[in-house]
Amino acid sequence: MNSSQSNLGTSLQAGGVAFRSVHSVDAAQHSCAMTGWEHVYEPVGLEPFRGQLTELLLGPIQITVEQIDTPMRYSGAMLRGHILFSSVLPTEGTTVFCRGRPLAANTVVKFPRDYPHTAYTNGPIKFMTVVVEEDALADFIEHRTAGAIQREDVSQRHCVVDNELVGCFQETVLTILESVASGRAEVVEECWRARTRHAVLELLLEILQAAIEAPRQLPPASTRAYIVEKAISYMQGHLNDPVLMESVADVVKVSSRTLRYSFEEVLGTSPHGFLSALRLNRIRRELCTSANAQSIQRIAHEYGFWHLGRFAQYYRDAFGELPSDTCRRFAGPASAASG
Repeated sequence: MNSSQSNLGTSLQAGGVAFRSVHSVDAAQHSCAMTGWEHVYEPVGLEPFRGQLTELLLGPIQITVEQIDTPMRYSGAMLRGHILFSSVLPTEGTTVFCRGRPLAANTVVKFPRDYPHTAYTNGPIKFMTVVVEEDALADFIEHRTAGAIQREDVSQRHCVVDNELVGCFQETVLTILESVASGRAEVVEECWRARTRHAVLELLLEILQAAIEAPRQLPPASTRAYIVEKAISYMQGHLNDPVLMESVADVVKVSSRTLRYSFEEVLGTSPHGFLSALRLNRIRRELCTSANAQSIQRIAHEYGFWHLGRFAQYYRDAFGELPSDTCRRFAGPASAASG
């Protein structure tokens, strides 16, 4: 268990409140921002990454609002043993795919425990989540419904599109976070925390009831999102090899034009542009761990960047600093002293 998971466990057991707002200019930094989660954000283009996370831990409940200003690919897993309710706020021109399915802005989607996520956006995205311990939610529902809703229902995946209920979910999350951020005095009182926890659980119960009473089939998986996923899987296995897009198209069994259109729709970039971003993100992760300026040329060559001047420019465009700057920032005291 990493330190963030350990800190979250302490907070949940204490039943207290922990609140923070984080601004990130680095995808790797943002990947570590949410307490207890294990996930990776990867920009899909060469523009600088910008992200913001507002997080509240409220007993067995974690509430977040997150904003990413650049197209990205996401993979990760939420807190083990928890249920996730998520809603995307409308962003003009942005399409969101979650595990290959388009995710509309006028919905609340409930994901079951231990659900692995992959998502893509072709533009900026803002979304909110409420994560709750499955046992806490199941116990609350059993008490409130006298067993009318079974524990198995809590563990299923549901999609709610009732506009009034979706609006209530979004407004509730924003109101709670704004109350804490504004420093209102009653936030530190246990009566406010208990009342807020109860209100959130009541809302989640209402969402669950609506999903069970009027089940809505999730949208079918997008063929183009499937094409992108298959292509990315091939690219990830050949990052150190020369890769022709015609070869990728052959592996996925589509035409080069279909491959390009699929990437442009799902990620807002070309297959070649995504591959370059994928390699740059991998190089950055290696530089952050090796922290050795002598390794820049070797690592760049390993990933197919033979012209170091051009590579340095691409790297600075993507991350706002030169590769040597990254090495200096992540070098340990001994390395810094020897340099």
